[in-house]
Amino acid sequence: MGDNYLLKVEDLTVDYKVYGGYLKVLDGVNFYVKHNERVGIIGETGCGKTTTMKSILRLQANNAIFRKGKITVGDQDILKMNDKNFHAFRKKGLAMIFQEPMIALNPVFTIGQQIEDVIYHASDTKLSKAELKQKAREVIASVSLPDADRILSNYPFQLSGGMRQRICIALAISMAQKLLIADEPTTALDVTIQAQILELIDQISKQKKMSLILITHSLGLTRNTTDRMYVMYAGSMIESCSTKQLYENPLHPYTIGLLKSIPRLTGGEFSNGIPGRLPDYMNPQPGCRFQNRCTKVMDICRRQKPSEIEVEPEHYVACFLFDQKGDKQ
Repeated sequence: MGDNYLLKVEDLTVDYKVYGGYLKVLDGVNFYVKHNERVGIIGETGCGKTTTMKSILRLQANNAIFRKGKITVGDQDILKMNDKNFHAFRKKGLAMIFQEPMIALNPVFTIGQQIEDVIYHASDTKLSKAELKQKAREVIASVSLPDADRILSNYPFQLSGGMRQRICIALAISMAQKLLIADEPTTALDVTIQAQILELIDQISKQKKMSLILITHSLGLTRNTTDRMYVMYAGSMIESCSTKQLYENPLHPYTIGLLKSIPRLTGGEFSNGIPGRLPDYMNPQPGCRFQNRCTKVMDICRRQKPSEIEVEPEHYVACFLFDQKGDKQ
């Protein structure tokens, strides 16, 4: 792996064991993140975005089964590390902002107790109570919240949704030094707060020179926040390119459908969206998982899963509409 890659995920395949069989959720996921790069991952709810990120942090539920694949951070294959070594590795470099600020915090501990506990476990040296308190104040200040002492003494229910999400960001940056994962961080927040939260995440990642993965189902939120984009559908990355390329020249029929679904400020008729729904993960059809919703489906799509093709420099798409030379069929 090149020196410039911080994270590389190769052929990640994850099932969930449930009553009646196995949900085949991740179907050979491949993507990478470079040092100091901001990457967006978009796709419908249920397409496997959060499952992929939890796999990177090894936070999967007990019924998750890793069928195959490799996750490399730096020069470490984290799936081969024992729990003790991985926990030590994770607390020094990786952190995740979860999508529900209302339930991500423990309701029976104060904000101060939760932040100080994270700082204590992430620190290389033993800190006194006074030092922990001061570092907690600094973390609160870093997410632009006033009156740190009052907030540290509050319980989560005493704060608004936007304040709670800032606390979740504060907890994440207390640990993250290499990679920050933001999993739909604006869920359940109003539009004005959404913009503030995204600006804050962007600012902090740049200041700390961390790589960022922003997960969302909203294309509009990623345009000014990311350098490069991945489009995910039903457990696979189906298109990847720079953010500029994605908006100017989308290639995969699914990506084109997503872009057409964005409401226009100029008005006009409403988009019909993308007809159909995600496939049944219990019994996914062979071939391309988008076949039943695609208006350009071909016979080969029903028999064979498409491979990733470089259509233009650094622009990859997994679709049989393009041949190996990148020419439309």
